[in-house]
Amino acid sequence: MSDKPLSGYTILVTRPAQQSDVLEAAIRRAGGKSLNAPMVGIRAIDDAAPARAVIDRLASFDLAVFTSRNAVDFVFAFLREAGKDLSGLTVFAVGLGTAARLKALGVARVQTPGTGFNSESLLALPALAKVAGKHVVIFRGGTGRELLATELTARGAHVAYCEVYQRYVPDTSLAEVLRRNDGQVPDVVVLTSVEGLENFVEKIAEEQVEQFYGIQPLVISRRIAQEVEMHPFTSKPIVAANPADHRVVQSLIEWAEGGL
Repeated sequence: MSDKPLSGYTILVTRPAQQSDVLEAAIRRAGGKSLNAPMVGIRAIDDAAPARAVIDRLASFDLAVFTSRNAVDFVFAFLREAGKDLSGLTVFAVGLGTAARLKALGVARVQTPGTGFNSESLLALPALAKVAGKHVVIFRGGTGRELLATELTARGAHVAYCEVYQRYVPDTSLAEVLRRNDGQVPDVVVLTSVEGLENFVEKIAEEQVEQFYGIQPLVISRRIAQEVEMHPFTSKPIVAANPADHRVVQSLIEWAEGGL
């Protein structure tokens, strides 16, 4: 195997700008060209008062669920401001990256799925099977899937949302991506959320750059793959084994070497 297996390939990374550095650096180490084109932006929530109110009564909750690394970072900013911590709470993370971020910030015990890395997999954990009477706070950004709250409520839990950041559609231009790549569509696009995929497709339509449907999609879950297949991409999506940066790069390498 070459020590630069992605040499000659251009990878379009659509993650929020705050989350793309590690992945892009790994792509470059493998010899690839990385182009950053965020399809989802992350910023502080406009009205922080509701989040602060939840943080103030954190001691009334039994379980805390973090839906993303962004949720972790914004929650910890609120915790520092309020002089509070997560002690006394059983902490859950939807994915490995979110769990790793929590541990890096000092949360020693975090429960997360071993595979799946989505709401369905989290709900399958034994620790969430019997939650009747428990008070659960879900930390997230703006609106999102309702499955966690709906199912935990059906199991008898008292669920509250704490929205600590918001997403927006960045002013990213696919025409500018073409310009940065000498007029060529990149070889692969990395799509890490359904929302990012939807924004990507909308930009294709808005800018009338249908040639982007010829790009090879790489996604981090079966759910995103199913959504990709509803659009006229000419290649079936590659599904990385899990959302970790190194696994995404490994999937890119396997594709480049003809293994996928």
